[in-house]
Amino acid sequence: MNAITNGLSSARNRAGLSKDDVALRLRVTPERVTQWETGEERPCSETLCELSALYQVLPHRLLLEQSDTIEDEKHTPGATSPELADFRRELVAMRDVELLPLDDETIEYCVAALHSRLVGEKSHNK
Repeated sequence: MNAITNGLSSARNRAGLSKDDVALRLRVTPERVTQWETGEERPCSETLCELSALYQVLPHRLLLEQSDTIEDEKHTPGATSPELADFRRELVAMRDVELLPLDDETIEYCVAALHSRLVGEKSHNK
């Protein structure tokens, strides 16, 4: 199961909704909800926004939900802190739901800039 499918099912469960509830509110079949949650089909950006409103979760957060069954993503080269990995993951998720028009190079630049800032703050605090 990948991050988006796990995020969708986790968010639905936390919202206390069944697949039938979601299907009824979004005017789709319960089978369609199952396809989204199993990864057979990926919901479009508009549907992700509808799901986020229904689950009361920011759209890009649906892409970030994790559980013990998900393998940890690779850390950015040179990035040792979990904060940087989380920052990168969030940027990628926001791009995936079209909230930010970023390419991979720009994302890596942002992560490197944050890394430099964190290193500078650590050395300043010593």
